[in-house]
Amino acid sequence: MRYVWRGLAIGGLVLAFASAALAVYVARTWDRVWDVPLSEIRASSAPAIIQRGEYLVYGPAHCAVCHASSEAELVSAIEARRLAPLQGGQRFAAAPLGVVYSKNLTPDPETGIGRYSDAQIAGLLRWNVKPNGRSTVQALMPYQGMSDEDVTAIVSFLRAQPPVRHVVPVDDWTLIGKVVKRLAPSFKPRTNVHPPKSSPPSASTLARGEYLVRSLGNCGGCHTPLDALTFEPTGPEFSGGNDMAPAQLEGVDRTIWFKPPSLTLPKAPH
Repeated sequence: MRYVWRGLAIGGLVLAFASAALAVYVARTWDRVWDVPLSEIRASSAPAIIQRGEYLVYGPAHCAVCHASSEAELVSAIEARRLAPLQGGQRFAAAPLGVVYSKNLTPDPETGIGRYSDAQIAGLLRWNVKPNGRSTVQALMPYQGMSDEDVTAIVSFLRAQPPVRHVVPVDDWTLIGKVVKRLAPSFKPRTNVHPPKSSPPSASTLARGEYLVRSLGNCGGCHTPLDALTFEPTGPEFSGGNDMAPAQLEGVDRTIWFKPPSLTLPKAPH
């Protein structure tokens, strides 16, 4: 019996040491700075390019869905046929990881993107790395395949917006969130980034459809099942997403959740 207790004590010490080592490792590296290549993207002042950027931001790239100040503001703007300012501040709770807030995408020099270079903004879209060198969640913006011309259009439009001074709260990660952020691949920079120079022509073609779905529209972000902790896919692409919370709008039944359906075709009968 003495040897059993001795073994348990040694095992406990090993476990405690391993836990302490992991805690120190995570504390030092969970929000580490990554070194990624700088993009050669530069904003344009050409009206046609800025207009295309506006279409992408408020259309297929759906930046406004997260970067408007709230769901209510976005709906109000749509109903009034105006563009909701991209001042950020929406709160996204992801238990047990923590809470994150959408950022201010207007060119305000203190609280928005006015303090960042075109290359840094493009780098976020391409590499999943913010201007401060910290990574974000790959599944939120899978734009590594977006063409140079479309990234240029988006950056150009963001630069041309009226600046809005709006201080966004700092993201609040739990201990579990910090561990996951350090270890899960979906929280690390992308490595396979080889974007095309130009987008497929706007036509009813397979190439154009795939580009819209995979490189611009992020259909998989909602319609693919993802692990709630790591945001890694847990099933086939486009096979149906996870349950989504109801919109935070007046009159919406908060007890009814929505499950994004499968976008795949049913198997043909044998």
